[in-house]
Amino acid sequence: MVFSLSAFVNLELLTVGVIIAFMAVLGAVVYFSNTKSSSNTIFLFFCFTSIAWSVLNYLFYQTQVADTAFWIIRGVIASAAWFVFSLFLFLSTFPEHKIPFKKTTQIWLFLCAVCVSILNLSPFVFTRIGTLTSDGSIATIVNGPGIVIFGIFVFFCLVGGLVHFISKFKKTKPQERTPMRVILAGIVITFTLLITFNFVLPAFFDNPSFLKFGALFIFPFIFAASLALLRYKFLNAKAAAVAILTAFLAVVIFGEIIFSKETHLLIFRVSEFLLVLSFGILLIRGVTKEVEQREHIELLAADLRVANDKLKELDRLKSQFLSMASHDLRAPLTIIRNFISLLLDGSYGVLAPAGKEGLQQVFDRATDMAKSVETYLDVSRIEQGRMKYDFVDIELVPLIKNAVMAFTPNAEKKGLKLSATYDPALDGVKAKIDVSKMNEVLNNLLDNTIKYTPTGEMNLSVKCIGTVARISLKDTGVGMTEDTLKNLFQLFRPGEDSKRINPASTGVGLFVTKAHVEAHKGKIWAESEGAGKGSTFIMELPLLS
Repeated sequence: MVFSLSAFVNLELLTVGVIIAFMAVLGAVVYFSNTKSSSNTIFLFFCFTSIAWSVLNYLFYQTQVADTAFWIIRGVIASAAWFVFSLFLFLSTFPEHKIPFKKTTQIWLFLCAVCVSILNLSPFVFTRIGTLTSDGSIATIVNGPGIVIFGIFVFFCLVGGLVHFISKFKKTKPQERTPMRVILAGIVITFTLLITFNFVLPAFFDNPSFLKFGALFIFPFIFAASLALLRYKFLNAKAAAVAILTAFLAVVIFGEIIFSKETHLLIFRVSEFLLVLSFGILLIRGVTKEVEQREHIELLAADLRVANDKLKELDRLKSQFLSMASHDLRAPLTIIRNFISLLLDGSYGVLAPAGKEGLQQVFDRATDMAKSVETYLDVSRIEQGRMKYDFVDIELVPLIKNAVMAFTPNAEKKGLKLSATYDPALDGVKAKIDVSKMNEVLNNLLDNTIKYTPTGEMNLSVKCIGTVARISLKDTGVGMTEDTLKNLFQLFRPGEDSKRINPASTGVGLFVTKAHVEAHKGKIWAESEGAGKGSTFIMELPLLS
C-alpha cells in the first residue's frame, strides 16, 4: 500500500492538532483548578503562547508562497518571544502562588517582552529572504542586527528562569521537591527534543523535516508542569471526564478538518472545532468550580462538626458548673435559713420588733435564693437528662384547686381577682402526675400571672377535651409581643416586658415548666393579642382512661 504525500501532510497536521488540543485542555484544567494562583494563570498563558508558536511554526513549513512564508516566520519569532517570556515567569513563580517580582519590575519585564516581539516583526531582525528552494519555499533568510537582541532576550529568559527555579529547588524541603523534579524532567525532555530535532538534525545532518513538530516537542514540559501544578491529585471524576471528552471530540473534529476537501465543509469543521474547544473549556471551568464549592462545603461541614463538638463540650461543662455551683450554694443557704428561723421563733430570746422585721426580710430573700438555686439545679438535671420523676395516679382537679387556693391571698393583696372554673366531667378523673413537679408548674404559672398583671383579674379554667385536660390561665396583664412569644420557653430568654416589670427575671422558670409538662407527655404554650392586651397560658395533660 502506497501513501501519498498529501496523506503524510495530513498525518503531520493531525499530530500537531492533537497536541494543540491537549495543550488547550490541560491549560484550562490547571487554570480552573485554582484561578487565584499566579502559577496557574502564567501556565495557561504559556500554553496558549506555545499553541500560537506551534501553529505559526507549522504553517511556515507548509507555505510555499515565499512572501507569505516570510511574514509567517516573523510571526513565529515574535510569538517565540512571548513563549520564552511566559516560560521565564512560570519557572520564576512556581511553586508559589504569587509572582516574586515587584510591580515595577513586572511592568519593565512585560515592556521588554512587548518591545522584543514588535522588534521581531520588523526588518531589524529578519531583513529579507535569502535563497529559495526549487519548489519556491524559503531556504535561507538574511538576519538583521536585531537578531542579537532577540538572542540575548531568549538567553536571559531561559537561564534566568532556570536559575530562579533551581535556587528555589535547593531551598525547598526534601519531602516537597517531587513536583519540582517532575518539572525539571519535563524541561530536560522538551529541550533534548528541541535541540536534537530543531538544531542538531538541521545543522549537522541537513534534515529539517522535524522543525514543524514544535508542538510535539513542547508537550512533555506542559504535561509535566500540569502534573506538578495539580500536585498529583486525581481530578474529580466529572472534571476528568469532561476534560477527556473535550480533548477527544476536538481531536475527532480536527481529523475531519484535515481530510475535508470542500471549502464550505472545511469552514464548518473549523468553526465546529473552535466551538467544541471553547465550550469544552467553559464546561471544565463550570465542573471545576462545582468541585471547589463542594470541597469548600465539606471543609465548612468539618469545621462545623468541630465547632459543634466544642459547643457540646462547653455546654456539658456549663451544666456541670451550674450543678456544682448550685449544690454548693444550697447547703449554706439551708443553714442560714434554719438559723434565722430559730431567731425568729425566739429560740435565742425575744427580738426587738425592728430587728425581727429585718430578719424576716433576710429570711424571705434567703428563701427566694434557695428557690432560685433549686431551679438552676433543675435546669442542670434537665440538660443532663438526670431529672427524676415520681409519677402516681392522682385526681387532677383537687391538685389544681389547692394551688389556686394557695395563691388567692397573694392576688387579693395586690388587688387582683383570681377565679377558677372546673369541668364537672373531670370529677374523679385521674392522671399520671409527679405531684411535686406539677405543683412547681402550677405555682410558677400562677406566680408569673400575678406578677405581670398590674390590675384586673385572672381566670383559671380546667376543661376535659377528649382524653386530655386543658388548663387555661387567662389574665388582663401586660400581654406579649410576637417576638416574646417565640422565645418565651427558651432558657435565659425573658421578654422585654418581663425584664422591665421584673428585672430579676431570667427566663429559667418557664424553661423548667415546659420540661416538666413535656415529661408528663403534655403540651404548654402561650397566646396574646399583643402588648397591653393580656395573656393566656394553656397546658394540656393526658388523662387516664
